[in-house]
Amino acid sequence: MDSVNARLISTLAHKLGLDEQTTTKGQEYLRVYQNKSSSLRLNIPDSTKAVICLDLASKLSGVTFDQQVALQLSGLKQRVYSAHLNTIEKFLDLDKPVTISEVCVQLSCTELKDFSENILEKYKDNFPHADISHPQYVAIAIWSASKTKNVKISKQSVIGISRLKMGQFKELEQKFNTFLAQTKIAGGERVKKQAEKGLVQSIENFAKNKENELKSKGSGDKDEEIEEDYEVWKERILKEAYKQLKNKND
Repeated sequence: MDSVNARLISTLAHKLGLDEQTTTKGQEYLRVYQNKSSSLRLNIPDSTKAVICLDLASKLSGVTFDQQVALQLSGLKQRVYSAHLNTIEKFLDLDKPVTISEVCVQLSCTELKDFSENILEKYKDNFPHADISHPQYVAIAIWSASKTKNVKISKQSVIGISRLKMGQFKELEQKFNTFLAQTKIAGGERVKKQAEKGLVQSIENFAKNKENELKSKGSGDKDEEIEEDYEVWKERILKEAYKQLKNKND
């Protein structure tokens, strides 16, 4: 990117109140777009291209973007601005649908994949007309799964993937919270976890009772032999139980 465009996008980013990270991403988008569209004659003003690249960078970063100020800086009506945004989005390959599997890898939370897909499938069954190919649904399904299973992921990254503004994402989150409560998906997971914890506790209690029983019957060398055999047995039983629970959660 030449110094003129770099200064232009930095100036516009300052007027839009964007941080350095978002500005840098906007510069990267503008550079890629210019390279891909260099052989074409597209009648999009430089200021408009810069503002739109910052708009797209804001969505990725999940930061607030003032649409009204952006329209003023671009000098365009909303309809024309949206048309240009769609064009640049296609050049940057940002219009491609994303999958739960891809996003889970991106966010380093592959353990949430199956549960997230279950949430999205249930949502599709309840709302058949919803366009679940839109990234917002993939993002909110993974976010909901992370909250239910207490897996920490970056909310800012999730909002960026959803391509929604912060306020829009909050509304969608509230909608999904209501959906999860009504379908008892999240509640079912909590009950499952409680049952698994109860199973482990029961095994440990049984092992402890068995230990006391065997110790009360044994004496001397025989007692030591019984206790040694029991310890081997207890370790094997607990390992098998924990392994089964881990496989269920995976």
